Amino acid sequence: MKRWCPIVFGVLALLTVTSLTARAVAKPLSLEKRFERAQKLHDQGRCQQALPLFEELTAATKSPNARLYVARCLKQVGRIAEAYEQMRATTREARTLAATESRYVATRNAAAAELAIIEPMVGRLLVRLAERPSGLTLKLNNRQIALTTLARPLGVAPGRYTLVARAPGRSPLTLEGRIAADELATIDVNWNAAKSEAPSPPMGKLRIGGIVVSSFGVASLAAFGVTAVMAKNEFRALEEKCGTTPCPPELSDRVDKGRTLQTVANVSLAVGSAAILAGSAMIIFGGPSDAEPKASQLVFQAYPFGASLRGRF
Repeated sequence: MKRWCPIVFGVLALLTVTSLTARAVAKPLSLEKRFERAQKLHDQGRCQQALPLFEELTAATKSPNARLYVARCLKQVGRIAEAYEQMRATTREARTLAATESRYVATRNAAAAELAIIEPMVGRLLVRLAERPSGLTLKLNNRQIALTTLARPLGVAPGRYTLVARAPGRSPLTLEGRIAADELATIDVNWNAAKSEAPSPPMGKLRIGGIVVSSFGVASLAAFGVTAVMAKNEFRALEEKCGTTPCPPELSDRVDKGRTLQTVANVSLAVGSAAILAGSAMIIFGGPSDAEPKASQLVFQAYPFGASLRGRF
């Protein structure tokens, strides 16, 4: 039995080596068959099943032929921005290889033609970094973005987009915007600018009303200034014509006009002053908490010859 052991072990070792060698030789054929299977799925319109196969083949072979089908499948399933990026990468890679290998000329031409069709369908976003902190990561619409690709605009599906920047020790920076098809836009990633643009606290309804009332008061005071000057000029002209004696009947219309202007000026002064006083109080006490049931309340009312202000605190 002991004499047979070396023979058995030798046979087993030979079979193992033979099996490994056969697998190594069959590996390229396996990739070729996988490509054929994925291509068949694509031709049948089953891009959801073909896409992961082409992505695996692209990672394994770095072939622009496999990447071309990745781009085609992405377009077919509606991921137009990613299709644009993959088609652009295919064009770039195939152009480089076609300079020395003629078999990639057809791939280069096909990718360039299809890229020209896709490009007007997407927006292009140029991301500018104010700084590059260690560990910086970017996600555009939940798609991880390699920092090495920022030298050129990124493809974005038309509509709203969200860019999230993260770096160790910093709060995530979220930037949003809209982009149209075939539009070139620029966005700046700057944590310092985000800090300086912190939103101010919201205004309450009473405070907004105070701004409106104060604006009305300012307008009333402006009206007072105009009508007061007009009344003064009118009375001065009548004084020059009539002197110290009563004005003749033919000037009675001008006398009435002067009195009317003086009345309007007085009313404008009273209403404007009250409005500014009320508006200022509403602005001071009308913060965001005025939406609560027990919030302060001021009521301003204007009348033809006066105004009133009532409050509850």
